[in-house]
Amino acid sequence: MDNGSLMDPVSYITYDAPSNENRTPWTIKVGQTVRMIEPKHRLIQAIREAGYETPTDAWRANRHKLDISQDLMISNTNGNRDISRKAAEKYARVFGHTAGWYL
Repeated sequence: MDNGSLMDPVSYITYDAPSNENRTPWTIKVGQTVRMIEPKHRLIQAIREAGYETPTDAWRANRHKLDISQDLMISNTNGNRDISRKAAEKYARVFGHTAGWYL
């Protein structure tokens, strides 16, 4: 480059301090890792806590108490269909926990 150029020969910015010092405290360290549990995982957990190996076994043993189709229960445990408030109330009545816990 010649002396009359407006361009700086160094086109990038250099820092004397490491980048960690420029970061805010909450971006430097993560104190806790939280894994969110989806409703389908809570439903499967409740089914296993109730002593059933599979959702189908749980449905067969409680089909009259649940008053829902087997397909709906399988879809809820697979996560293909969201758990409705009405279904959550039925699961709570049969498998324990509260309806809000399933949602």
